[in-house]
Amino acid sequence: MKCYYDCKDILVVDDDEFICKTSKNILKSFKLEADFASDGQECINKIKEKQEKNCNCPKNKYKLVLMDITMPVMDGIEAAKNIQKMIEEKQLYDTIKVIFISAHINLDLTSITKGIKCAIDYYAKPISGVKYRALLDKYYYSK
Repeated sequence: MKCYYDCKDILVVDDDEFICKTSKNILKSFKLEADFASDGQECINKIKEKQEKNCNCPKNKYKLVLMDITMPVMDGIEAAKNIQKMIEEKQLYDTIKVIFISAHINLDLTSITKGIKCAIDYYAKPISGVKYRALLDKYYYSK
């Protein structure tokens, strides 16, 4: 199947429009683009939709999901648990990486994310170009 749409392999999930615009601008400065979702359920839906399209372009899967924790409808922890469950049930590829980006600096993410293997790191808000560069170097550009 030939890809006729603009594939992006980064998904930013945050209910704060300012954070989404900031993320878009920072990623653009690195010549990258992302898809956006405003809550965990929309995140899950976008991941499923992208997988169902099954195009042959190099960005046919999300490589990174940069996710807020506190959101309406479905929070980031619950969304990550759903992603992990889909991976375990072989409904989703196992190379997807979830990185939490949240203002909750005092969370014990080690205990919260226990068993969620796809949730691999945490960055505190406010997010900046320097933080984005660090996470991109560590998780996006590396194999």
